[in-house]
Amino acid sequence: MTDWWRRLQTRWMTCLVVVIMLASSITWYLSRDTLPEQIILATGEPGGMYHQIGLELKQYLEPELGIEVKVLPTQGSDTNLESILNHEVDLSLMKSELIRDKRLATISPLHPEFLYVIARKSSHILSLKDLKGKRVAMGHLGTGFRSSALKLFRYFNLQEMDLLENQKHFRDLIESPDLDAAVMIAGVEHSELRQVMATNQFELIEVLDSQAIGMLDSHYSDAILPRGILHGDPSIPTRDLKTVASTAYLVSLQDTSPKLLKAALKALHESPIRQTLPTLIRKNEVPEWSPLQLHPIAQLYFYPEDNLGFFANVFESIAAIKELFVALCAMAYLVWQRWTKYQQRHEQEQLSHMKDRLDQFLNQTLVIEQNQMSETDPVSLKHMLDSVTQIKMDALKEFTDERLRSDQSFSIFLIQCSNLITSIQMNISQQLRD
Repeated sequence: MTDWWRRLQTRWMTCLVVVIMLASSITWYLSRDTLPEQIILATGEPGGMYHQIGLELKQYLEPELGIEVKVLPTQGSDTNLESILNHEVDLSLMKSELIRDKRLATISPLHPEFLYVIARKSSHILSLKDLKGKRVAMGHLGTGFRSSALKLFRYFNLQEMDLLENQKHFRDLIESPDLDAAVMIAGVEHSELRQVMATNQFELIEVLDSQAIGMLDSHYSDAILPRGILHGDPSIPTRDLKTVASTAYLVSLQDTSPKLLKAALKALHESPIRQTLPTLIRKNEVPEWSPLQLHPIAQLYFYPEDNLGFFANVFESIAAIKELFVALCAMAYLVWQRWTKYQQRHEQEQLSHMKDRLDQFLNQTLVIEQNQMSETDPVSLKHMLDSVTQIKMDALKEFTDERLRSDQSFSIFLIQCSNLITSIQMNISQQLRD
């Protein structure tokens, strides 16, 4: 194998290694787990449960991740849904009934949200049907309170037009004596809800059809508001009340950083956050409160013992890698086979070229042999001897390939050169004697 061929192989191997390293670097760079410079968490109105949770999460996420967490006040779940689908926020708190888009990923259930029908004691409202024709605050347009309330009113044949001044916020009950009632869905730790009920001007109306609603709507379940859950003295409510409840969730997009999701789960279930928000759903209660499909990171977090799906994915990945490996090996074999054929063809062409050159050298010796037979001048014969010697030396320098040197034609050439040198020397000796 010539030096030229070795250099060509070295260049090819170097280029191949560089390409593999470059491809690996690009793959690593594109697939690495990166965090944004700032994490934005969409919550709800200040004073509400969503906003309180957001503020608590901020305290635990910032030191855990080492980056700023911005708690973004919003009008509620509807706004949060739009924001996260538009990639304007990284995490979002929202009601379960809005989590329908396949781009969304459920990270963890947060807390139960109860339906509160708040009636002024002087309004003579005794049931949900009595709301018709009354001034009922349902929240501003676009708020989660309002959309959820309107959905539930369908079960009681109530429509938006049946309720007067229904675009006001429930906290307006205190400063607007003309408001008869309010409808909202929130957690029991909602600070503004507690403030309204603490005035002792209002009472909660029982949802008698709660069990039927829970059966007909998968996002709601029948629930009981325990006596005194909102206020202790006097007790509000004054007795256990039937109502319906849904679940609030922490939500992200499917491609959100696993590092961020793990930190959020750790903050919710491994930090002292429950000391401030005791109604947050515990880790061991998640199966009961989370009918929605969880993000794979959350699935492994909440169900570490359920590894069948995990190992199935691992085995599928191994099978895929095996198939890829076999395909790469097959491709490598085909490339090697093509390369070997090319190399053999190239070496054969080189050998053929060298044999042609050897034939040229051999022909030169034949011409010299023919001429020396009729030459009588010792000086000319000496030149012929030098020419044969030079031809032999040139051939030995040029033909370094072992295959050619072991070939019979090269042996014939060397014998021819040796015999011719001997013949010329004898001729020179003969002419000098004469």
